[in-house]
Amino acid sequence: MRTLSLMGLLTLTLMTACGQTTPPTSPTPNPGPEKKYRPSTSPDVYLFGISGKCFKQNDNILPFTCLNLLPAQMESQDAIVEKQNTKNNWDYLSAVLPNQTESTLQNLADTIAAQGYTVGYDGVAGSWPDRANTSSGSYAEYYGVKTLLKALTIIYNQDIKGVENPSKVVLVSHSHGVVWSHVIQWALPQLPIEVAVDFDGVCRYWGTDNAADITGDGNPYQIPVSSLCGEQITGGGTANDIQNVVFDNVKWNLEIQADNTPVCGGLATLAGVYDGHDNWRYSGGTSGLYALRPCDNHMTVIHPNRSGMKFVRDTLKIIFPKR
Repeated sequence: MRTLSLMGLLTLTLMTACGQTTPPTSPTPNPGPEKKYRPSTSPDVYLFGISGKCFKQNDNILPFTCLNLLPAQMESQDAIVEKQNTKNNWDYLSAVLPNQTESTLQNLADTIAAQGYTVGYDGVAGSWPDRANTSSGSYAEYYGVKTLLKALTIIYNQDIKGVENPSKVVLVSHSHGVVWSHVIQWALPQLPIEVAVDFDGVCRYWGTDNAADITGDGNPYQIPVSSLCGEQITGGGTANDIQNVVFDNVKWNLEIQADNTPVCGGLATLAGVYDGHDNWRYSGGTSGLYALRPCDNHMTVIHPNRSGMKFVRDTLKIIFPKR
């Protein structure tokens, strides 16, 4: 298993393309179709994480999600959701959170690797462009979803399309990141996704957070930003929010919904932040879709030592049998 560099993947592919030679003018006789295999350096499984919204640090809100905010991003605690955008979003699914021994992504990558597969994994911030901030507690740079879409396109062309031993793609997402995961499914219908793991997807304010970034960049994938989320004030979202719609290029979808009741550690401030509907397929039916609502709140649901993560690990062991 190894950590995968998205930018390294992009650079390597561009260099390879530049180094290709021109075919000879007098081609040799065709001995028959040649089988195509992925490069030996490509892993069996690519696992990518998409984190969600970065909240203000406050013991009564979310105690560790966002340690340092860029100036003027918050005017008051009362405006915690409404005044935020994506400038402080970071890749917390790759981070070892307080009271945990490994990150969400590493835990799931380790699970698949223990089954005998090579795994490359990386995570991105829940934003369209790349980000640089101190939200983790120190300055760091993070890739955004635009970069991830480019990397997934490269992976499809290099390691999946017409390949005898294609790599598998796993998407792991949380909160607003779940919306991004489903946007990726929609934007890259040719990309087979073996598993999409959704941790408590939230559509609320995704559109207002991200519209300017996407449209200001020319909206290259023609994402219908304004129609993806209901933006309703009440919690739980609507069944037609894109976080609940699974597209047919996804084989398996594991959905972990938080139980934000007080007995499960839910906070009054997060009353409107949770996934209130089971997923369904755009083409109809629920084949390959599994949902679980453990006793976890919106943030603890991604902790490796919680029951929702155990369900995901156990299911991944079935999807990726021992070899």
